[in-house]
Amino acid sequence: MSEFFILIQRGDRPSNQSASSIHIHAVFREEVGLRMDHANRYAGRPVAFLLRYASARAKSHAVIVLAVLAAVACSVGAQYGVKVLVDSLTGDSHGGAASAWLGFILLAALIGADNLLWRLASYIASYTFVAVTGICVALCFGT
Repeated sequence: MSEFFILIQRGDRPSNQSASSIHIHAVFREEVGLRMDHANRYAGRPVAFLLRYASARAKSHAVIVLAVLAAVACSVGAQYGVKVLVDSLTGDSHGGAASAWLGFILLAALIGADNLLWRLASYIASYTFVAVTGICVALCFGT
């Protein structure tokens, strides 16, 4: 529903909106439960203002933050995977070929996890950030 709501806000509909589009606005506002009552509380506090509306999608934001942190951890861990692989190939370890395969599998798994976690975070963010922006615009400007 948020995508349709945002399309209305972008001006894809004429200014004389039909009764159905007005009904969609009412349903969306009741579903989210956010209104611009007491807007003067946020004067001079833009971060608090944004956090109020971001809390409407708190689970999505938490998944995004966790996926980004895990991706960064995998990226840093990939450096360790390179070290294990190089050490096994130069003969510094006593594992031989098994050690080299372990280093290769570790490196490939960390690079793959890093890639997938960044994709997951960006996929969820592409919907979440647009929805929160739509809520802010709709409630601030009363459209």
